Amino acid sequence: SYIMEAADDISYGIADIEDSVEKGILTVEQLIDALDYEYQSLVEKYGLQNDDEMKRIVSVASESASKADNCANSHFFITLRVEINKRLPQHACKQFIDNIDKVFHGNFNRALI
Repeated sequence: SYIMEAADDISYGIADIEDSVEKGILTVEQLIDALDYEYQSLVEKYGLQNDDEMKRIVSVASESASKADNCANSHFFITLRVEINKRLPQHACKQFIDNIDKVFHGNFNRALI
């Protein structure tokens, strides 16, 4: 069930982010700032090595959007989804493997993502 929850978190999380822009709750620029802020706080909290990874992901998505003749937001989110889906499943897998004993014994009490 941990693996299925991670898959749901990945797919629904990106969809929820996209909905926030489509509904006018956030602009793409506000979203980019929020993603960077949250990622940097996680880098600091957990001592992550890839401290500029979110900037790279957003840069690729922004570049895709800038090349689009129309539907720039759609291109941004398609690329964002692809770039995140390249990384988060690997992260979830590593978390699962690194904590397999806790998972097996029912002591793993957090999400993989």
